[in-house]
Amino acid sequence: MLLAILLVAFGVLLLYWGAHQLFRSSIQIALAAGVSPLVVGLTLVALATSFPEAMTSAIAQIKGVSGDVALGNVIGSNIANIGLVLGVALLICPIRIPQKIKRIEMPLVLIFSLLLGLIMFLGEIPRWIGVCFLVLACGYLIFEWLYGKNGEAASKNQASLQKAVIFFCLSLIALIFGARGLVDGGVELALLLHVPERVIAVSVVAIGTSLPELVTVILAAAHKKEALILGNVVGSNILNILFIVGLSAVIRPLIFTAPMLAFDIPIMVGFTGVLWISMWRRNVLPRFVGIFYLALYIGYLVMV
Repeated sequence: MLLAILLVAFGVLLLYWGAHQLFRSSIQIALAAGVSPLVVGLTLVALATSFPEAMTSAIAQIKGVSGDVALGNVIGSNIANIGLVLGVALLICPIRIPQKIKRIEMPLVLIFSLLLGLIMFLGEIPRWIGVCFLVLACGYLIFEWLYGKNGEAASKNQASLQKAVIFFCLSLIALIFGARGLVDGGVELALLLHVPERVIAVSVVAIGTSLPELVTVILAAAHKKEALILGNVVGSNILNILFIVGLSAVIRPLIFTAPMLAFDIPIMVGFTGVLWISMWRRNVLPRFVGIFYLALYIGYLVMV
């Protein structure tokens, strides 16, 4: 029991450090390329903070752990990104809503969430679906990057850019080992406590791998980088579905238990719908909406 708890704690700490460094280095590299802050959030930062989920789900699939761990990690993280991460960010400061998020990304994340739910009615997510999801993920990143190119690269000396690249690589290594510790410890805890792996995946593992998003939005809120907050949350949710589910299914077809389809997917779609409705006639998300998101998330954890 103690070893499992230490593995989870070790994994979370490595994920935290790795994500923090990945966030900083991604921002430096992206700004040097001349990309708008919103698109930085939707692409590089979203991809960086989704990397723990990717590594956790991929390692779970490689080790032959139940598909509930890989898929539950994605679904639980998407719910946590809205309920916990965005909820906390809104408590720090209200967030202005970019029109691009309302017009393009929110419809996309809702469509992809519904698409994942429909595909799960097949009883498993096969490799060919995984390949399609990975192609869609690449298309999404290319579209966002081209859309956000402003042609004004920030001046950056070669030494600082090299340092950013080195820390980017080091952070990826930390995320790989952190993900492995979190998966191993989480599964061991599930076995020792006789808790279904699905419950551990959508709660402990999902919250642990959502720490990078949480750290990122707290930093962004503290520095009034509002575009990065929504960009990170929405971009991460899109990439969690396309990139992580796609990668996991390519490694091994995703087989899951019935509660994942009957309970967790509808909750994820519901949270996504609530976020879009919250944005519908507003230009700013106020603090009380953050309290509402947090209350919904606590209610979800209780029901799990």
